[in-house]
Amino acid sequence: MMEERLGEFLTAVRRYDTFTAVAQSLFVSQPYVSRQIGAAEKKYQVQLVDRATTPIRLTYAGERLLAYLQREQQVQRNLMAEMNRLGNYAAGSISIGINQPLGASWLPRLLELFYEKFPQVHLTVAEVTTSKAASMLVDGQLDMFIGKRFYDERVATQKLGTLPLALLVPKNSPLYHTGPIVRPLTDEMMNALNGEPFIGIGNESTFQEAVDHALQDNGIRVNKRIEASDSRIAINLAASGLGTTITSPNALSRLPENAKVNVLVFPEAMLSLELCVAHRQDDVLPEPLRVLLQLVLTNADTLLALPLI
Repeated sequence: MMEERLGEFLTAVRRYDTFTAVAQSLFVSQPYVSRQIGAAEKKYQVQLVDRATTPIRLTYAGERLLAYLQREQQVQRNLMAEMNRLGNYAAGSISIGINQPLGASWLPRLLELFYEKFPQVHLTVAEVTTSKAASMLVDGQLDMFIGKRFYDERVATQKLGTLPLALLVPKNSPLYHTGPIVRPLTDEMMNALNGEPFIGIGNESTFQEAVDHALQDNGIRVNKRIEASDSRIAINLAASGLGTTITSPNALSRLPENAKVNVLVFPEAMLSLELCVAHRQDDVLPEPLRVLLQLVLTNADTLLALPLI
């Protein structure tokens, strides 16, 4: 506790001009601040504060000591957070974040395999956007995330695979043609997209951001007529003739048998979806989480074969 208090004193010296101002900011007396810093200087046998200047300032040794104290405090916070997480695992609790609609299409079989090994573990599953999942992993609100790949040095990610994406075209679109339902999207078709009614995904979707960038990079300006809350709604609206939307080629299994649509597959380099499983950069994963991670990785092929979006 004394080292933590010393860190507060040195931090305040950075901010204020005098020991009196430092003491007032910390709601203690000025002699107490001077005494504690003096005791630290005696302990480390080095001057920590330059008192000869106005305003007072930390010496180089003071700056270095403060850096070490801050690092030590962060280590202690990390330690407490990890011990709390391990305590949760011991009590049988894991939290999973997953992109919509992976939870409905893929998670049931995965968790069936997991519960064969850990029947007593309590799981919390939440559908979250990728941007929210990144911060929730770092903050300890999630133990694992399955969905669109992202990059954060504090998070370990492993690629599950790349999902091809396609344009779902209803019968009333000029892009619709009789013949093969699924076919490659050509440059000519891309140009015909200009001005087409389009159904996008809202709710801070990083997937929709990727779609928007891909269209813009290729000079396509669609008429974003509708913004749906999730991809399931967007697909149904598109199949009803209200506009085109982005989906995966295997989403056809979700549509009625008599749906009159085309699925125009984007070149992978232009637009595709890279999926990952992510967790915090912990050195050692608790056994339930390690097993769950392995199940996700070994069943990735099944994931990519499902109508995910």
